[in-house]
Amino acid sequence: MKSYLFLIVVIIVAFFGYNYFFGKWSLFYYPDGCLSCVDKWIIKTNVYNSKEQCRDAGYDINKTRNYVLGDTFECGYKCKQVDATGYLCKKTIDF
Repeated sequence: MKSYLFLIVVIIVAFFGYNYFFGKWSLFYYPDGCLSCVDKWIIKTNVYNSKEQCRDAGYDINKTRNYVLGDTFECGYKCKQVDATGYLCKKTIDF
């Protein structure tokens, strides 16, 4: 019984520890570069394992939009939503 409890505790600690130390990257895509056009934003939070995967996803969206001049995006590391439209990230990279 003690070994099962110990195993469960180890699994829970490993899961939360992994997410704490190895966070995911989020994509924030702004069509036409409009930072105030919240209804047009494309946001994919905490789905990418690396900034390169996030960057490539942003380039893929840009390609599907036929390389619209003015489109911009950024990738954020370990992002949390703080209100209806705001996110707080430990690190961001603009592309």
